[in-house]
Amino acid sequence: PDASSNIARKRVKLEEKLNETIRKSGKKWCLYSKKKGKDGKHKKLGCYSFRKGAQEREKQVQYFKHVKE
Repeated sequence: PDASSNIARKRVKLEEKLNETIRKSGKKWCLYSKKKGKDGKHKKLGCYSFRKGAQEREKQVQYFKHVKE
């Protein structure tokens, strides 16, 4: 196996551990929750021009989910 397939496999494993998922929607990258809401759809947590922007937002969501008051 080549290095790029190993990297892709590791990325998939990492994304499975997180509660959010990043998908391409039109020309933007959107962050969605993995759990479905009452309407049966995934909640949209924001859309960004670049994948890196969506990844930054995902880090913010994870932080605020685990911060104690």
